[in-house]
Order: sequence, then structure tokens, then C-alpha cells
Amino acid sequence: WVREQLPMYEAERNIPKDLDIDELVRNYRASLVRFNFEEQIIAEKLDSTVSEAEMKTFYENNKDQFQLENTILKFQLLKLPPNAPQNELNKLWYSRSASDEAKLRSYAKQWAALALLDTEKWYKLDEVAALLPKGTLSSDNVGSRREGTLSDGDFRYYYRVVESVKGKETAPFEYVKEQASKVILHKRKQQLLEKWKEDLYQKELRRENIQIVQ
Repeated sequence: WVREQLPMYEAERNIPKDLDIDELVRNYRASLVRFNFEEQIIAEKLDSTVSEAEMKTFYENNKDQFQLENTILKFQLLKLPPNAPQNELNKLWYSRSASDEAKLRSYAKQWAALALLDTEKWYKLDEVAALLPKGTLSSDNVGSRREGTLSDGDFRYYYRVVESVKGKETAPFEYVKEQASKVILHKRKQQLLEKWKEDLYQKELRRENIQIVQ
């Protein structure tokens, strides 16, 4: 307790003469009360449902807000120990049938040290590059090195670049749809609070609880 109180004691002894602590406390209290009340209004009145169509419209109208900083890609990877059966995998990996896709997932569950098989998920290039032997994938070769197998002595890697989008280009909708939803909700919150403040102001004017001195 003493250790906690000593810094407070020392701080109070050294408060600058021009620092109005009471005013700071009043301002902080007012800010806290207002913030909590606004959060209550938002919780009660905000429509937090954002439709897919609304997100797409916002995305199409604001593509300049969704420029990629780095390359992203849809990517598949299997990282396998040396004892994993090769013959069966070669057939499943290069097959495009739905039944073989299910078998590949089953194979990966049994043998893979790491498996990324969702062809619809986007990853940052540096994330997947870190999972492969150094230099396998980079911003320079990701456009041409679409598929390959290699070994680092401890593991064998099967990888496939399904699709890629370079940095500085517009991000795909699916990659930024959650971000778009957050922006839409943020704007709704601002509009809701502005309308509530204006309605409150007009109501108090009608009740003559506000006087405007010219």
C-alpha cells in the first residue's frame, strides 16, 4: 500500500501552480458521462445489420479506400513429414474432382504438419512466404510461380497459388467486406448521434428551456 501511495504523494507535492486539477476532473467527468450516454443511445437505436448489397455498394463507390499495401493471395499448402505416403497424395493434389478434394482433406488431417486447403481464403504474401522454405515465394515471383513441390530435408511442401492481387491495387471485395461493414456502422453511429443532438436541441427550444441571446 505504501509503495502505491508514495508516488501519489510525491506527484501532489509537485503539481504545477497553473494546473487546475478540479477543472480537469470536471472535464473528464463530463466527457465520461457523455460517452456512456451516447453508447446507451447507440445500443438502443442503432441498426447494426449491414447487408451484403449495402457493403458491395459502399465498396464499389469507395474503391480508393481499399487499396492494398502488400500482395495478397488465395493459397493452398501441405507441409508433410518424410513418412507421408507420396503416391496417393500426388493423385489427390492434382485432381479437381469434389470427391478427391474431400479425400485430400482427410489425408491432410492424418498426415500433414500444416494444411491450408481453403481456396476462398485470402492471405498476406508475407504470411504464407514464412511457412515455406526461404525464397520460395516473394513479390517478384508470386505471379509466375503458381505451383510447386519442394523439400527442406525435414518436410516436403506442396503449394499452389490460386489467385493473387499485388500491392497498390484495389483489394477484392471479400477481403475487405468486414472493413466496409465497420466503416458503414461507424457512419451510421455518427449520423444517429448528430440527429439525436439536433432533435434534443429542437425539442428544448420548443419547450423554451433554451434562450438564445442576440
